[in-house]
Amino acid sequence: MVTLRDIAEKANVTIATASIALSGRGRVADATRNRIRKVASELQYQPNVAAQALRKRPVLDIGLIIADVLPAGADEFIHLCETYDQRSQIEMVSSRHPSFPKLLRPGYSKGILYIGNIIPEVRDFIKSNPDYPIVTINETSPYCVISDYKTGILTIFQHLVALGHRHIAVRRSNEEYDQHRQIAEAIAEAQKLYDIRIQTTISTLEETPDTVCQWIGSVLSSDDPPTAILFGGIRCVEIAIHEILIRGLRIPDDISLVALGTTESAIWLRPQISNLESNEKLSVTEAFNMLQRRIAGLEIPVRQIQLDTKFTPRASTGKKRREKNDE
Repeated sequence: MVTLRDIAEKANVTIATASIALSGRGRVADATRNRIRKVASELQYQPNVAAQALRKRPVLDIGLIIADVLPAGADEFIHLCETYDQRSQIEMVSSRHPSFPKLLRPGYSKGILYIGNIIPEVRDFIKSNPDYPIVTINETSPYCVISDYKTGILTIFQHLVALGHRHIAVRRSNEEYDQHRQIAEAIAEAQKLYDIRIQTTISTLEETPDTVCQWIGSVLSSDDPPTAILFGGIRCVEIAIHEILIRGLRIPDDISLVALGTTESAIWLRPQISNLESNEKLSVTEAFNMLQRRIAGLEIPVRQIQLDTKFTPRASTGKKRREKNDE
């Protein structure tokens, strides 16, 4: 690993001069500064962010970065920071317009919780600074807390198969998050385990109510319509319910519905929706505790924690109605 001493020796300056030139603080002749920076570039010098953070008191005790997702864990993060008197700040970032998060600036925060898609700039930072305390939630990294959506999705398929459903439609997001990869893996495994037909449609964040209505219409009017639908999110289920009812169909007699989403959202709809949800509060709490141990330099026995998801059957799912050709 290249150090400031290596750069100083090759540039024929003191370590202090090399440090000033590379940090941009203090006075150094332009020619000297340019020479030092050229040497640093040739040696592929990477500053030790963790060491820089230790040399001065950070502005924050802990930061929360949220990428591309609704801040479901923000309330719990704020509660924990207030409980333990932690100076904190929240920053939102987007993978569609990626930029390096301000909370990761050298010396700004003692550690970071990160929820959502890990943008490339942050992946590179984690790789280059393995000692800097970062714990991610629902995306895999060296220190992370992950919700087990794959097992939960398989439980849903097992439940639907037990009710007699052999043709199931799935509408899931096209995002490349860990959750969506788990859903894809579960679909492939369910097809092999239960020998059922799973009709998958990929949705986008830009979809409109009209898009959902058109999709539901095409699914229900096909020659071989599914008897159950699994939605990757609960946002468009209300639209689907309306479209199903105006066609004179009944839930769950004619078609069963299941969605990934919170209980609060699922029980607000009529009929109440069978749902699979992760424990966001526990995820943030576990990640917060892991981060505190990292900041304190304590041993962490389990660096990648996997939490169960919970499937709750409700009025929107029922036995497949027997057709004449089933008898």
